[in-house]
Amino acid sequence: MVSTELHLQAGFWTCRDGRFAALFLEGEAPDRRHGDVMMRDALFRVVLARGLKLTTDLRHFAAVPTPGWRALIDHTGAVTLDWPHHWPLLDHVPVDLPHDWIPEATQHGIVLLFVGCGIGLPESPDTGAPPLIERVTTVAESGALATGAALLRNTARARLAA
Repeated sequence: MVSTELHLQAGFWTCRDGRFAALFLEGEAPDRRHGDVMMRDALFRVVLARGLKLTTDLRHFAAVPTPGWRALIDHTGAVTLDWPHHWPLLDHVPVDLPHDWIPEATQHGIVLLFVGCGIGLPESPDTGAPPLIERVTTVAESGALATGAALLRNTARARLAA
């Protein structure tokens, strides 16, 4: 049986509106209609159908909440990402959050989402791969990036402020 894989990395995105907490995701899944051949762009395709926007020029990215997308970070730093579906995309997933990530998310009330195909997650710094921001920009320019913003749920904000 072929398994589904989802790769996730937390980081920051700086744009004309400031510095934001961000989640970078990519995932693949078997195409059950075609003999379980792996679809490298499975997550990218699904999030486009669920409201994230195809983004080819990151200079014009709008940091506004995407309807139906909500994020919750619990007291341990685990992330739940709700989307327009019956089940969360991420459900209490432990994530290595950079220093100041939670305060940035709380300050803006949103978490930026970058979902693509070919980002290269997870990528170890010692592989000689280009920096994450450069890889995301390249993926966007190739037409394989969806972006949006998840509203930080009020329950998360209350917990994080405490």
